[in-house]
Amino acid sequence: MNDMEKEVFIRHLDSVYGAVSEEYRLCAEGKGSYNANQLKTILSELRSMKYWLNHRAFAPYYPRGIADDWQRDDLLGAKLMKLSDEYWKL
Repeated sequence: MNDMEKEVFIRHLDSVYGAVSEEYRLCAEGKGSYNANQLKTILSELRSMKYWLNHRAFAPYYPRGIADDWQRDDLLGAKLMKLSDEYWKL
């Protein structure tokens, strides 16, 4: 993967990170509909993905949790799964 493709991935990751952060904030305020601890773990994994940019160096667990626990039509879950697919192609 070239530098331009990595930059596109990082921008997408930053966008998804922002969406997860917002949901985490809502959970902290008692307004969210997700598990706050799971979102906190996802945020940590997204930071690691950005740091490593290599699925051989760091393989996130969150896709398994989303596939097992979240609704199939969940918008945030779909964004996270798409990001995971892109990460595995790096």
